[in-house]
Amino acid sequence: MDQAFLSLVAEVERKREEIRCSRTGAFFRGHSAANFELVPSLLRKASSPGTEHNLYHECFARAGNLVARDATSWERLAFLQHYGIPTRLLDWTESFGVALFFAIYDRPAHPHLWVANAFLMNRDLDTVSQARIMLAGLDSIPDYHDCFIRVEDRINWPFKKPLFMQIPWNTDRLRAQSGFFTFHPEETPLDEPHKKHVRKIDIPDEAIPGAQKFLTLAGITEHTVFPDFVGLAGFMRQRYRL
Repeated sequence: MDQAFLSLVAEVERKREEIRCSRTGAFFRGHSAANFELVPSLLRKASSPGTEHNLYHECFARAGNLVARDATSWERLAFLQHYGIPTRLLDWTESFGVALFFAIYDRPAHPHLWVANAFLMNRDLDTVSQARIMLAGLDSIPDYHDCFIRVEDRINWPFKKPLFMQIPWNTDRLRAQSGFFTFHPEETPLDEPHKKHVRKIDIPDEAIPGAQKFLTLAGITEHTVFPDFVGLAGFMRQRYRL
């Protein structure tokens, strides 16, 4: 394998050791441009107070049978996130390869990876006593709709910092991407309140050919990451260079 790529892998391992997740507990995120921050899409620009409410409700009303009627508000939110609707969620993955795919597959200008120790991030939250990942629907996480969408009698969101959480894998994309999330109560980039538990790794230009070869050998393609017809179409365009 290309030496520049192997040096990149070694740097990932060094960063994992720095944040104490060299054996287990590391989660990854890939960015393709230098100006991308660890801020969810909904919070990247100022919007009116009712935008989040209107966006969520209109998507649910127009989606028809695309979104299960009995899905929880967290499951609906994850579905919206994975199809490009702005939310308070930021995607993370257990898979280094999936994160690498997102960093380099779309004409990257300055690709880089983030690695996070999710367990220690959550242990730093005032209301969480153990170093663990919270699961929506099982752990005592308030309902998203009740905290952020409901017009009257809203429930207070208990976490001041971003919460690392898992939402049940009930969509093909979420399963294929080994998806986890951070949920953000406000627009501060995640690496500020959790700076002890996240690290950035730049991907040098000379490491990209080796990274592409690694993804090919690992069978990580647009169709495996997006296992639907949209992903298949992108994979076929890439395969036939169209």
